[in-house]
Amino acid sequence: MSPRKTFFCLVLLLALVIGISYFTGYFLKKSAQNLEKYIESMEEGIRSEKWDEVEKQLATFEKEWSRAEKIWALLVDHFEIDNMSTTLAKVANYIDSRDKALILGEMALLKQYLRHIPETETLKLKNIF
Repeated sequence: MSPRKTFFCLVLLLALVIGISYFTGYFLKKSAQNLEKYIESMEEGIRSEKWDEVEKQLATFEKEWSRAEKIWALLVDHFEIDNMSTTLAKVANYIDSRDKALILGEMALLKQYLRHIPETETLKLKNIF
């Protein structure tokens, strides 16, 4: 293969990697923002003690997380996904017991995971080195 063809193939491959990385980061960010809206809605319900609404919102969040988790599993370290799932299980138990302080603490942790995961998986210079 000539040096020109080799160079062209390398540039094409690099562009493909960067494009896929950008799309992956964009998808993770949008998915996380969507999930975070559910958490914020649940937090409002918890603060106003509308427990029936909170339980419905939790069920909706769990469905959305289940869908997102299948795709995230292909893109993200499984340790991060396990942290999300474990924290979500705690939230569900705390909602059953109506413990506002513990629920809100775990929900803050859920939001932190949702913000952290796309940030670490996005193609950025600080994530490469």
